[in-house]
Order: sequence, then structure tokens, then C-alpha cells
Amino acid sequence: MKSKLGIYIHVPFCVKRCLYCDFCSGIDLDTELVAKYFRALKEEIALNRHIAGYYVVDSIFIGGGTPSAVESGYIDKLLNDIYKWFEIDSNCESTIEVNPGTIDIPKARDYISSGLNRISVGVQTLNDHLLKKIGRIHSAAEAEETLSGIHQAGFLNVSVDLMFNLPGQHLDNVTADIKKIMKYDINHISYYSLKVEENTPFHNMLRNNQIQLASDELEREIYHKIIAMLENKGFNQYEISNFSLPGYESRHNMKYWSRDAYLGLGLSSHSFIDHQRFSNTINLDGYIHSLLSDKRLSRSEAETIQGKDVIWEYLILGLRKTKGIDIEAFKAISGSHFHEYRKILNTLETKGLIEFDTTGFRLTRLGMDLSNTVFVELLI
Repeated sequence: MKSKLGIYIHVPFCVKRCLYCDFCSGIDLDTELVAKYFRALKEEIALNRHIAGYYVVDSIFIGGGTPSAVESGYIDKLLNDIYKWFEIDSNCESTIEVNPGTIDIPKARDYISSGLNRISVGVQTLNDHLLKKIGRIHSAAEAEETLSGIHQAGFLNVSVDLMFNLPGQHLDNVTADIKKIMKYDINHISYYSLKVEENTPFHNMLRNNQIQLASDELEREIYHKIIAMLENKGFNQYEISNFSLPGYESRHNMKYWSRDAYLGLGLSSHSFIDHQRFSNTINLDGYIHSLLSDKRLSRSEAETIQGKDVIWEYLILGLRKTKGIDIEAFKAISGSHFHEYRKILNTLETKGLIEFDTTGFRLTRLGMDLSNTVFVELLI
């Protein structure tokens, strides 16, 4: 019986880079470059056909960048190539990321005709002042128009990305965002706290005191308010930053946190297959040249995960999920190291960072607030 596989496809093109973005993306939407990139993707899919024989694909996620910044025909041909070389589960969850300002009802209908059944909308906030401050190309009204339009197009499984801890954002802004979002038939919300990464405009602005972020105390207060408001609306928090109505958890993202197999296609994409983590180059010209001229994969890094690295990954990824980790499964993973880790877990329990029940253990609310501290403690 074949194992399940998730496929992630990276589309690195954007209309404009946001001020906080450190993803591998660019704003060159030159027609010839875009066409070359998708031809390279077509070649990469075919070159991975040796993997296809061992798996059934049960999730596809097209991310970026802004996949909706390119013509829908590219997405249709891309999915056709996936279906050509891979066996696709009849209940496959197929997602595309979109941004307001780059999608309309006809394009959304094209996506559905291509086989996509889930859409993730990068809203970030519904406050116009904050949208300008973080460098988004759309207004709040355009975001709401997009949410309304994709439902008219026929999408029934809709996720929204939102952000908090934005410069100048207050608790009232966040509560207003949630109230507005709830006017639409949203099944899933990813709510991320802004982390200012190096090599972004925000990093320089923060260093030069041009922007200010909330205090740690206020950031946590807002996070707890988000959890309470979404739970009150029937959304279950199933991961540190992810909430869904029952049955609408992101099956693709769950693969990352459960250490299930996934194949990354496209520039900078990452894969985890058969205990190996590997990634593609971040050089766009190199990626295209490798595939179109040399007819070879453009992988730049590969690592076999073994020993205690397996245990640590299992812990830090599994503890991101609110249901936590099954104790018997952890015993099987940790083997002879179980008692060594159990001592650390007992210490974390004493500190109020994790909690046990009869079948497993998970982060407490305090543990979620201090998750990075917990993960460092588990690195032995």
C-alpha cells in the first residue's frame, strides 16, 4: 500500500514585496521570465517521477510569493503536470495562496476548474492605515471584496492569514479585524505574530527606531484575546498559530508538524522524504538553468535526520499541535533515550510549561507563550 505524500509548489513572483517579508520572492513579473519558470517547474515535476511510484498525493499547496500574481493558465498547466506524473488521492486537499488585488471572480473560478478546492487569502489586517504601514498593495475594502468574491466563485473551503504585533497596532485593531472577518464564511484562520527578520526593510526600520513593536506583555495579551475570541466563534486552536472550524484543519500543514512526507517543488522549496530533508536552490537563474539547460534537479542541501535529531524534531514539531504528543508513540521514537527525555519533561511540567494526561503531553498556555524556551530545553 502506497504512503501519503504532500506536494508544495513555490511560485516566487509578487506585485510588490511587503516590508516584513523574508520569503524567497521577487517582483519581476516579466512575461518571458514567468514562462521560463513554469517550464522549469514542468521539468522538475517530471524529474521527480521516481518518487511518484511510492506515494499517493493527498495534499497540494501552491504558495509563494503570490501565486495569484500570475495568469491562471499557468496554475492549470502546473496541476495537469502534477496529475500526469503522480497518483492523486480522490479526496486530495488542493490549496492556493492568493492576495487581494491579484484575484477576481473569473480567476477564482479558473482555479476551481483546475481542481483546486481550498484557498488561502493573505489579508493580514483590515485596517487601511496598518496595511499601508506594512507595505501591502491592497486596501481593507479590496480584501473584503476578495473574500466575498471567492465565495461567489464557488470556493467552500476558505482560509485567511492575519497578523498581529504590527507596528502601531492596538488590541482594538485586532478585535475589529476578527469581528469583520466573521462576516464571511471562513473555515480556517492562521494568525501570526510579526517576527522582524534580518534583511527586511522592517529590520532596518526597527534598528533605526522608525517603527515600534508592542511590548512582550501586550503581544501576549493580544494573542490570548485572539484565542478567546476565535474559540467563542467555534474555532478550535489546533496549532500555536492556527485555528479552524471542526474538520477544516489544514491537512497539508499538519504534514509538517507530524513529520509526514512532503515534496517541495520550485525555487527554495524544502522536502522531507524517507528521513531526508533537502531543498532547492534560492537562485532563480540557477534554478531555471539547471532544469531547462542541464535537465537536472537544482537541490542545494540534503541532510539525513537520525539519532537524537529525530527525537528533537518529533518533540518540537509535535508540541506545536495543541493535542500534543502521544506518550506511547514518543516511547517508540525515543527508544533507549526515553528516560533521559522524561526527566526533562518532568522538569518542564514542574515549571508549568507542559502538562500530562493519561495518554500524552502538551504545552500549557504558559508553554505556548514560552515555546522557544521549551524547545531549547529539549535540545540535548
